[in-house]
Amino acid sequence: METLKSNAEGGIDLDALTRQVDEETAALMLTNPSTIGVFESQIAKIAEILHAKGALLYMDGANMNALVGKARPGDFGVDVMHLNLHKTFSTPHGGGGPGSGPVACKAFLEPFLPTPVLVQNENGAKGWNYDRHNPLAGCAHFTETWECSFAHWPTYLPMVRRPAPDD
Repeated sequence: METLKSNAEGGIDLDALTRQVDEETAALMLTNPSTIGVFESQIAKIAEILHAKGALLYMDGANMNALVGKARPGDFGVDVMHLNLHKTFSTPHGGGGPGSGPVACKAFLEPFLPTPVLVQNENGAKGWNYDRHNPLAGCAHFTETWECSFAHWPTYLPMVRRPAPDD
């Protein structure tokens, strides 16, 4: 883990990023907008720098309320992200336990998601798929978190499905 220098606007210093990222870099985790409220305007370039070295861009969706309904992180190079529903939709923080929210990823990472995964079958019905054969996809704690936080999900779903107003 390394600290990455910021530029004068509070975003990532692209020169510093270019110097630090190499073939040994697994990923960069980026909160966008940042905790100080700055939207990383060079995010597509950041993704390009990372991807050129085989690294992933992981977005912390902590402040996604600024982007929800307006932007699609995958379009600007994000490979995987989590969405903190307790922040984005002002819901309780996991009933006093861990935060609750979905993990979204590009298709090439889907085999590594923990079980269960939401699937849609040929007739359009949705359900949970527990049949995962990738040993890297297992995560015992995920089930515990899922069960603790599930009570909040029926509240979140209508909020997530509601379209954002055009301003």
